[in-house]
Amino acid sequence: KLCAAIRVQGLVLPKAERAEDIKYVAERIGVGVTILPLIETARGYDDIAMLCAAPQVQRLMFGSIDFQLDLGISGEGDELLFFRSGIVLASRL
Repeated sequence: KLCAAIRVQGLVLPKAERAEDIKYVAERIGVGVTILPLIETARGYDDIAMLCAAPQVQRLMFGSIDFQLDLGISGEGDELLFFRSGIVLASRL
């Protein structure tokens, strides 16, 4: 209700992993508020299509530092290219 009262345009949802969580947030923030799930875990990446299909989701975001920690990836260049590309593609579709 507070988001609607102050006319929030969008909300970043950190550690997004389940579409049910996005639906829960969408029911409470009001119609027209964009939800931007932040993909920061392997579980979130695995359920990417379901996250994209959740209500009020416009695009996905990538939390690369937490993602690296979750997967044990030490580099931030080519090591993340596959995951970045997957998030971009899913987000666009």
